[in-house]
Amino acid sequence: MENLSQPKFLIIGREDNENVKDLKWEIRRRGCRVACAQMKNLTMKIDKSDGFFEFVDTKNILKVADIFIFRMYKDSILEAKMLAKWLLSHDKVVIDKFLFSKVASTKQFDANLLVINKIPQIKTVYSLNERGWADALSSLRSPIIVKPDNGSKGQGIIKFESCGEALDFLKKNVNGFIAQEYISIKSDIRIFVVGGSVLGGIERRVVENDFRSNVSLGADVIPVEVTKEMRKISLMAVSALKLDIAGVDLIKHENRWHVLEVNAAPQWQGFKKATGINPAEQIVNLAMKRYKKKNKKFFGLF
Repeated sequence: MENLSQPKFLIIGREDNENVKDLKWEIRRRGCRVACAQMKNLTMKIDKSDGFFEFVDTKNILKVADIFIFRMYKDSILEAKMLAKWLLSHDKVVIDKFLFSKVASTKQFDANLLVINKIPQIKTVYSLNERGWADALSSLRSPIIVKPDNGSKGQGIIKFESCGEALDFLKKNVNGFIAQEYISIKSDIRIFVVGGSVLGGIERRVVENDFRSNVSLGADVIPVEVTKEMRKISLMAVSALKLDIAGVDLIKHENRWHVLEVNAAPQWQGFKKATGINPAEQIVNLAMKRYKKKNKKFFGLF
């Protein structure tokens, strides 16, 4: 039963998404009201005094909710960041804090931040011109993996057996890709982190006759015990990228754990099935904690 004194939630995402359904169930379990909206239905208006945002059939977004959870905004990242900052300026709680960063997250940008913070990762190169690609690729051992700089779920990733093949492709697709050395593995590890806490880990086995290990592509998963080293490198990566929610992908290379990539909007159905842990519970906990902290500050009780 909904409690009208409890905060109201708005989830930015599709109603039919399984992760969004988990969040809605968890929110309603606590007696809170929740609605969903998609970024494509957003309208922004700006006048001399203040800009404001509204969704289709919603005249005042500030009255819709107290807590906003952004789940699906990949194709509208800049608009999502504008909306998040605007909501924050109106004293709303917003998850994820990544949305307040100055730069949009891409694999290339993430790799650069990991290097700055001395976090081991697979050798990665990036260029904006043909000549740069030729030089960058020559520093990698073959085979070479080429990934869309803003891709997810293993989509658009190509494995090239030689530097020449990769260069031929990148000459025609100069922008929007990164390249990495291919490391032959049977599986990788996905560590799920929420609010600076590790929830657990799963081993994702490489799909048969493929080189990828994404659950969305059919990879088998089993729960794993998260070691001290796994936990340390995962939390370092999440801290460097300033994420509230993350899936950190690790592989063992040369007897040391390396970050393969960090997903800022991880799916969790495979993780939930393998571990019995539903990240939605911790995500809602994080949102409620921030809401209560904000209200205590507002009333001078904190």
